[in-house]
Amino acid sequence: MANRKNNAASVETRRRLIDAAGEVFAERGFAQATIRDITQRANTSIASVNYHFREKTELYNAVMELLESDMRGVMPPESVLTGGPAEQLRAFVRHFLSEILQCDEQPEWMQVLWARELASPSPAMKSLIDKVIRPVNDRLTAILRQLAPAPLSREQELLQTSSIMGQMLYFVCHQPVVAHLYPDVPHVGAPQSADLIADHIVRFSLAALACKDPPARVTQPRKSASTRRGAAKSGGR
Repeated sequence: MANRKNNAASVETRRRLIDAAGEVFAERGFAQATIRDITQRANTSIASVNYHFREKTELYNAVMELLESDMRGVMPPESVLTGGPAEQLRAFVRHFLSEILQCDEQPEWMQVLWARELASPSPAMKSLIDKVIRPVNDRLTAILRQLAPAPLSREQELLQTSSIMGQMLYFVCHQPVVAHLYPDVPHVGAPQSADLIADHIVRFSLAALACKDPPARVTQPRKSASTRRGAAKSGGR
């Protein structure tokens, strides 16, 4: 009984350390966070960090593993991606949006720490890309290949996949901006709007993908520096 109790206490201490470390790393960044800050917030001792993690880097990796585990949910299971390519695309977009917009149980520090990683990637970012982001990206690209009338080049794959990811992430990451720009449309960006946003993104994207004669790239002739200066002096005449 004693051993079982001690094991439970040890697991709980480790959990508190990871939760506290996530908050501190999100607030101050890896370099500025200290073990003392973390242990004070976790209400435990510095010795407990040495016992469970040995050093700050190992504790940070444990925090990132928790973030990685949480993010895996954005990948739609194969059982959801049924039907033709268009139906698969809608299921993909809807699942992605639903998982993120409805993440009420996710600690706030996860979103902040993820933003920090994007701004200043740590060595742990590579694992997150390889285990979570790359599989999601590759699955979306595979759906888009099925929709393409001809084989896609690597450049086309990049641009088309990034376009759809960008549309989804705008509604996920810019909810405060959308709310200020369109205060009269408060429901867009709310958790229950996943279907609405998914329908729009898919219709919009399918219309673009079906365009067989896209507008040609327009390259404006570059004016020389002297020409630009002359135009400025004459008021653009």
